[in-house]
Amino acid sequence: MSLLVWAGALNGFILPITLGTLLIAAYRPSVVGTYRHPFTLAAFGVLVVLIMTYMSGSVLVEQLATLFR
Repeated sequence: MSLLVWAGALNGFILPITLGTLLIAAYRPSVVGTYRHPFTLAAFGVLVVLIMTYMSGSVLVEQLATLFR
């Protein structure tokens, strides 16, 4: 069971990194050309990145604490 929690926590870090990379790319004219990404979507995206990073970080810290007990 612990292995599944570790895998989920690591996956929880991969997803916000990927979303953050896409949000950065959405504002690069060399990537998207003349497309204008809506600010509200970017703001919610940044919020999701922060929340997911916090949640996966807290699970990772919790798992590390149980590992060294």
